[in-house]
Amino acid sequence: MKTDKWLLGACDNETKEFRIEAVYNRDTETIKQFITTFIEPGNKIITHGWAGYNFLDHPNSGYIRYAHNHGGGNFGFGLESTCGKYLVPV
Repeated sequence: MKTDKWLLGACDNETKEFRIEAVYNRDTETIKQFITTFIEPGNKIITHGWAGYNFLDHPNSGYIRYAHNHGGGNFGFGLESTCGKYLVPV
């Protein structure tokens, strides 16, 4: 059993509400499940270059990916940010 935990987070740019979830891995399936559960299609997903987000680059992913490097952009939410509208209340 994996004991390392990672935090996935999303922030609504308009309301500033956020959702954080602790996960045991950050593979594509885990990230995709978080995004499709908590972020409405059509929203911007701001990420760094982590391969787990590569599914967002597909034209039919339903999301718009904006990639930035650590320290390469300030989106107001730290080094890596995933921003959009929630599907469910937090």
